[in-house]
Amino acid sequence: MVAVPAIKGEMEQRFRQLLNTIEDATGLEISFHEALSYDDAIEELVTGKAQIGWLGQSAYISASKKVDLEPSAVAFTEGTDESVYRSVFLAKVDSKLSALTDLKGQRLILTEHGSTSGDTMPRHILSQFNLNPDIHGNFSDVIYAGSQEKAVQHLLAGKGDVAAVSQINLGKMLHDRSISKNDVKIIYRSDPIPGAPIVHLASLPEDLKKQLQKAILNAHRTGHVDGYGEHVDSYHTPAEARLNFLNSYLKPAVSFTTIVLLAGLVFSTIGVSIHLNVNPATILSSFAYFADILGRMMPPDFSDFGALIVSMFETIEIGFLGTVLATLLSIPIGLLSAKNISPSKWIYYPARVITTFFRAVPEFILAMILVISVGFGALPGVLALGLHTMGFLSKFYAEEIEHVRTGPIEAIEAVGASNMQKITFSIIPQILPSFVGYSLYILDRNIRMATILGIVGAGGIGYKLISSFRMFQYREVSAIIIIIFVTIFILDVLSSKIRHNVK
Repeated sequence: MVAVPAIKGEMEQRFRQLLNTIEDATGLEISFHEALSYDDAIEELVTGKAQIGWLGQSAYISASKKVDLEPSAVAFTEGTDESVYRSVFLAKVDSKLSALTDLKGQRLILTEHGSTSGDTMPRHILSQFNLNPDIHGNFSDVIYAGSQEKAVQHLLAGKGDVAAVSQINLGKMLHDRSISKNDVKIIYRSDPIPGAPIVHLASLPEDLKKQLQKAILNAHRTGHVDGYGEHVDSYHTPAEARLNFLNSYLKPAVSFTTIVLLAGLVFSTIGVSIHLNVNPATILSSFAYFADILGRMMPPDFSDFGALIVSMFETIEIGFLGTVLATLLSIPIGLLSAKNISPSKWIYYPARVITTFFRAVPEFILAMILVISVGFGALPGVLALGLHTMGFLSKFYAEEIEHVRTGPIEAIEAVGASNMQKITFSIIPQILPSFVGYSLYILDRNIRMATILGIVGAGGIGYKLISSFRMFQYREVSAIIIIIFVTIFILDVLSSKIRHNVK
């Protein structure tokens, strides 16, 4: 058996108890070798010098591309029934660094190439924070210490500002008192990393592979076990480990807090229904009336089809103009209400108040006010839709701008670009797909709402709809509903195609 030097000089000590138990159960003799590096451990399996191995996750994936390996068993931690561990970012306890966002320009210490917790996972995490170690300027220096322990030693000696190591190695160093809790602080913990399996060559005889796996899985029942981890007390199949890893993410979904919130939601729903006299039995008893109304609406009356199409087209025009107005108004207001590019708080807060105000006042109320002000017709509908949905679009645009990647902005600022050039060439290209998607959603919404605004005299097919209801012309009502449905369906298909083509 070969193992990577996850804890240099101690890997045989970690695995020897397990191997002794396997030897007693199978009658085999297993020699152990701690490789000098991750690459050396892979090479021993590739050349057949070793038939069993423990490589860590990243090295296991790399080795699988060179030699056919099969996972045999995964270690579980005593008392926790877990097969996961984490990577942690450490800083000296008196360091001003307190989060990954503080690391720009600092000196980064990693362990060695091929280490999951000391290289692969830290790189993945840093890239999510726009701190890819391979991009010049993110760190003043990237140091490979050669081992987890040396990474911490380099940190304490002042050779770097932050070190990424395994929580298992950190726990061992604290337990051995080679470092103290007063020496370092954790500024970030990774998501759970799945425990790496003990693997064997796929070319081994089937009976031997089954014999080895059975001995490993039963080792905790017949003797002592250990391995790389915190208090390893048993080994389980890779399938059990995968399920355990999934559960490490799913457990919070059924936590006590979640149960309390769900119970609160249920009781609130019941309480509100009682207060509003919402009785489900009333709905059930009303089915006869619904059936009667539906019967009166059949078959749809399309005798005035031409006039209905003209009114539907007018509704589309009202929704379209309302969306154009909302878009034109929301672009400057959205830019001014985005905290990361707003010129000052004296502009930012008034812009936010404007967007909140027009979202708070429904377009139906705006339409009634505008009908009194400018008269009946399409104009009050256009203005009501434009002003109300401007509040939504401005908020959508502002939030998208606040979450754009900072890299392109910093790059264009570095060459002396003006604020307008920064917006044009680094912000707009990032938000363009969302801009189109939000605008098409608002267009869809405005066309639907334009049918309702016709009720208060704002034009369109909504006026026809309410007139037919008042005249008890239910068959024409059903024809209008079908026309509205078909129109919205066609627009939905077209908008989906447009969004798909905007990258």
